[in-house]
Amino acid sequence: MQYTSSQLIRNQTPEDLLQSYSNQKRENVSTNSQMQSQIKHSIELLKNNQISHQTFIDSTNRNQDQLVYQLFQLQQKVRECEKQFIKKELFLQEQILQTQKNFDKTMNLMKFKYQMQIEDLNSELKVKDEEIYSLNLQLQQSNLNKIEQRLYSSQQKQKSIKSEYLHTESSRINYKFKIPRRTSDVSKYQKELNRIKIQTAQFAQKFENEKTQIQSDIVQLKNQNQIIQGYLNFNKVQSTDQSQHNSPIKLNNMLTNRQNSSSFGIKEYFSSQQ
Repeated sequence: MQYTSSQLIRNQTPEDLLQSYSNQKRENVSTNSQMQSQIKHSIELLKNNQISHQTFIDSTNRNQDQLVYQLFQLQQKVRECEKQFIKKELFLQEQILQTQKNFDKTMNLMKFKYQMQIEDLNSELKVKDEEIYSLNLQLQQSNLNKIEQRLYSSQQKQKSIKSEYLHTESSRINYKFKIPRRTSDVSKYQKELNRIKIQTAQFAQKFENEKTQIQSDIVQLKNQNQIIQGYLNFNKVQSTDQSQHNSPIKLNNMLTNRQNSSSFGIKEYFSSQQ
């Protein structure tokens, strides 16, 4: 048999009701306390979550701000480095241009200096060439005079040999007509006559040899005289337009080579005569 709440209340005594109320109140207080504790705990958790989230957001923002600042600093450093690089590059270009100008100036001065030295040396060489050319002409003229003197001496020697030969022949003929007729003197004069004949034959042979040698020397000297005269005439013609032809050194070298090749007989003759 079941009883309703009102019936139960009617059936209970006031002490029971008070006890029941107290128990129920305690239960309600306990339940409220638990609920408040749970609510408080939930609120604390929510607060902690919010704080953690806010802390995370703040930390993220700080990191982001720090990264942005670092990026800005790096960009500033890059710009500064670019400015320094451009400044150094401009400075180096100026240095290079200045160095090039100094080098060109130095080279021009050295070139001018060397050109002046070359011109001075050319002037000295020209003077030396003229002196050498004049000395060569004097030497050739001296050689020509010596050849003419040798030729004249050879001609005089040839005339002297002819005169001596004629004088010897005349003496021999005169001596032949003066031979004594005595028998005692015949053998003596015969020996003397034979000796004179031998000497005459030797002298005639020597005369012919000398005559042939002198004639050969005369022909050779005449040829050399003509060659030297031709060279002298050629030198006189070349001296009039020397500025339009080769330098005197080259011309004298050419003439010297030709003279050395064609005048070997003259030098050999002079050496044999000396």
